[in-house]
This record gives sequence, structure tokens and C-alpha cells, in this order.
Amino acid sequence: MAGEYNIQWTDDQSGTNPLKPRFVINPNEIDGPGNQSANTPLQLPGRYTVNYGEIFAENLIHILENFASPNEPQNPTGGMLWFDTSSTGEDDDFGILKVRNKQNSEWLPVGFGSGAGGGAGAPPEYPPMSGGSTQDFEAAPGGNYFVDTSTREVTITLPASPEMGQVVVFTDVAGTWDSNSLTVDGNGQSIMGTNEPLVNDVKYASFRLGYSGTTYGWRIIA
Repeated sequence: MAGEYNIQWTDDQSGTNPLKPRFVINPNEIDGPGNQSANTPLQLPGRYTVNYGEIFAENLIHILENFASPNEPQNPTGGMLWFDTSSTGEDDDFGILKVRNKQNSEWLPVGFGSGAGGGAGAPPEYPPMSGGSTQDFEAAPGGNYFVDTSTREVTITLPASPEMGQVVVFTDVAGTWDSNSLTVDGNGQSIMGTNEPLVNDVKYASFRLGYSGTTYGWRIIA
């Protein structure tokens, strides 16, 4: 049809990607959810479409908020983001940012993946919590610790020979870091770009340190 738009995906420049076939938008038609054709979760107007400015504005809003909704976007495609608001916490302020996998078959939480699932974008997999320590100690690679400072300040030394991608987790189990702080010693590695120990005095805090290698050392990743 004269005046049609031929659309190709970013990773289908050769036109051979079976997961993302090229598609056509005819004049006066809109490709998108609720219409005759739908290849993406956006409304894509063809030539001569009336009120296309409103359509483009709504598309930008959807992209800006990562399709924030408790319901997954229609017609998803590999690489797109969705802010899933169906996961709620005590104050209903929680949500999970997810990315559509390359095979366009499932949504994966965006995060620092280091467990059996492996790789960036995989759900973080933590070992069982080690509970209630009130003494100074050296953390093990992959350790996940409740730290109790109700009676004294506690100093934890990070692993001596960490490997890239290893994560250590600390949680204020007693809610007393504001009065008796937690100190984390890098054990020869930098923490957040400095060789000084990291001090956390925030009540009920919980944070992860990930090892990025010898150049940048340990970094707070959540």
C-alpha cells in the first residue's frame, strides 16, 4: 500500500531475527494494543493519522514510567522494561523493575545476579542469614549477616581474597546502628573509592557490598 511505514527493530538490521520480524503500519491505521494489529506495547500511528501528537505524548509517558502497572504490558519485546507495581510492602511503596529476556519468554528482575541463576538481571540469591552477632568478625564471601549492636559497636572485616561479583550483606537486626554503629573494614581493598573503613549509623539499615575487582574495590549495590 502506498504510504505505508516499514518498521524494523534495533537488533534486526539484516531482517533475519525470527524473534523480531519487521512489520508494516498502513496509512490511517495505528499499530498497538486494542487495535487491528499490535506488534509492541506502544501505539504507533501510520501516515495521515489524526491526533498523532497525543499518541506520541502518551507513548513517551509509558516509556518514562517503564509501563508502571500491576499488569504486564501487552505485546512485550526482548529488552524492554516494566515497573511491576503488584509487589507491595508494609507501606505500599514497593515495586520491582523487570526486563524482558532476549527470548521474549519471561520477565526478570533487574539486579545484581550472583547466584545459581547467574548474570546481571537474574534475581539475587542470598545464602541463609547468619544471626545476631554482637562480636567483631571477618565476613565470608557471600555472607548474609544480621548485625546486633545493641550492646556495643561492631567491626566487620571483609574477606581477604574476594573474587569479582561476590556480595556480602549486612542488616541492623536490633535497630541500634544509630547509637552503636557498624564499621566495615575493607581488609586491604577500597570501599566506595576510599581506603577508610565504612561506617553505617542508620537505624534498621540493610545494604549489600559487591566486589568489582582491584581497581574499584567494594561498592554499595543496594
